[in-house]
Amino acid sequence: MNNRNPKHTHGPLQVRRNEDGYIVVAESHRVAQLGSDSTAKANARLIAAAPEMLEALRVALDTLLECEAEDTVYTVRKAIAKATGGAT
Repeated sequence: MNNRNPKHTHGPLQVRRNEDGYIVVAESHRVAQLGSDSTAKANARLIAAAPEMLEALRVALDTLLECEAEDTVYTVRKAIAKATGGAT
């Protein structure tokens, strides 16, 4: 049911700081470059957590489908679709 073959960068993603600000990296390559203020740091952490959050949503969706929690299923599917460009 779920498309678990991501087209995004595989994790784990890490936040690091360089001379230009905060960066999000996977293994040895840069995924995102952000600024150096506290908002950039928070955004970098959110980006780095995204793969794990997506997988957690997918696990939650499987559980919610078993419970027939339709409103919550809709909300979770909408978030997964936004993260994956439409695939749940």
